[in-house]
Amino acid sequence: MTSPSAFATEPAVPGLDPRLAHDLARAAMARQGAGAVLRHLLAHDEGDLFGEEVIARVRGMIADVARQLAAGAEDAASQKIAAVLAEAPAFLGHVHALALEWRATTRLQATAAVPPVLSPLVQALVASTWADTADTAMRFLAAQARFARNAARMELPLAELPAEILHAALGAIPAEARAKAAMGYDEGATRIALAARLVVAMGAGAVAALAPDHAGYALFASALAAATGRGRDETLLALQDPDGVQAAVMLRAARQPLAAIATALCVTHPDAPVPPLATVSPEAARALLLGPGGAA
Repeated sequence: MTSPSAFATEPAVPGLDPRLAHDLARAAMARQGAGAVLRHLLAHDEGDLFGEEVIARVRGMIADVARQLAAGAEDAASQKIAAVLAEAPAFLGHVHALALEWRATTRLQATAAVPPVLSPLVQALVASTWADTADTAMRFLAAQARFARNAARMELPLAELPAEILHAALGAIPAEARAKAAMGYDEGATRIALAARLVVAMGAGAVAALAPDHAGYALFASALAAATGRGRDETLLALQDPDGVQAAVMLRAARQPLAAIATALCVTHPDAPVPPLATVSPEAARALLLGPGGAA
């Protein structure tokens, strides 16, 4: 694997601060190996690298999904399903992203007094004069309340999984049982789909969702994913970079001005310095996200 120093000496974008190129490459490399590390931690009960809380929450959600898929079968069947789920990269990555999202959500509440469910932006959207927007906002609000409740209990209903993740989860049970397990499923009713729909409904006003202290972490992550063309799970993982480098580059790629980026980082990464972005245009930031230092 190419070392981060290679990107530091030959930045992908002309005029790019070599420190930023190095930090972005380092963070991208760490993200690429996250799945293998997480599988190791789950198997060997070593939680320090990703945080004991995150590992425990991942385990809890995997066990909850396994119980649902086992449909009342004996514990041995549920444990076998859980073992299969823990080896499914897409499913494991999604559960990891949700655990990270909840940790970030609670931290945002503690550091910036942002409610986990009813953020200022959601409150404003619920009161919108546009009936469709208000209805979607109300449905998202209910879904976010369920997410908060389920996260606290380390639960993950099958009905809340994105379609491709549900498909991956169903691969852990016999084919003849899959239709019953997915009965009544409606991807459009999931929290993640409602968040994406709400961001689209906001149109140009979706820029307000790029302010985490105003939007709340859930809408912030969805809006940033939409603005950069990245997957939501990938975005959530990138936002965990402790130096805030990936968050800053993604916000710049989303055409946020430097002052807004600094404000956002003060909320999401209060202990990290603002990366040197003065010479990085939104187009250059997008190139960084697509290049070796910023690729998924």
